[in-house]
Amino acid sequence: MKRKYAIIWMDSTDSTNNEIIRKADTLDNLSVVAAVEQTAGRGQRGNSWKSARGENLTFSILLKFGDGALPSLAAGEQFRLSCVTTLALLSFLKENGIETLVKWPNDIYAGDRKICGMLIENSLKGQQMHTSTIGIGLNVNETVFPEYLPNPVSMASITGRKYDTKTLLEEFLGCFDEKLDLAFSENGSARLMNDYTSRMYRRSTFAAYRDKADGSIFEGKINGVRPSGTLIMEKRDGSSRDYAFKEIEFIIA
Repeated sequence: MKRKYAIIWMDSTDSTNNEIIRKADTLDNLSVVAAVEQTAGRGQRGNSWKSARGENLTFSILLKFGDGALPSLAAGEQFRLSCVTTLALLSFLKENGIETLVKWPNDIYAGDRKICGMLIENSLKGQQMHTSTIGIGLNVNETVFPEYLPNPVSMASITGRKYDTKTLLEEFLGCFDEKLDLAFSENGSARLMNDYTSRMYRRSTFAAYRDKADGSIFEGKINGVRPSGTLIMEKRDGSSRDYAFKEIEFIIA
């Protein structure tokens, strides 16, 4: 289904997620807020998201569920939206000649370097999704990054091209729209999970991780992800454990 997305470009805002959450009651379903500059961009785990003014693509999408908007979605199925967004980004980047994988739960990596991150914030009505604010920060034209960022990369760094961010946003929304319907059926959900699992960074390869509970470092192998979004990790001794978000850290040289 081809949907229409209402794009609002702002010169500057603290955070496009904040902007949508503040105005969610007055914004239509599928509204998109994009900013030339974010002064207080937010990432996962309470981290800030730094982006040079005008160089990258920072935007958020508002999804509303039920009552004539998108079909209803149970609260327990919200990880489907992470899968939709992740797979849309992977497809979009591939169309631009860049091969990427998803570093669980939803960072996008080109090789061992981060090209994109997202922050998804949901509100519930009872046991159903009410709204979802999907925030995305994509490194586009920036090629010199602050030293404190451990492993950034951009589209321009990889391809040597310069991009128009407004054109890229339209292209991404086309990819997102193609994936969105999959979130609302069991068959579609199974496809999302299979596709997500097949594109996981470090899947089926032993690598180093830190258990956040006790700080211990171990070698493990990612075997997949549950529909709830928890990570399935196999350890060297053959034991298996599920990790929730914030319970495990990837160690990347």
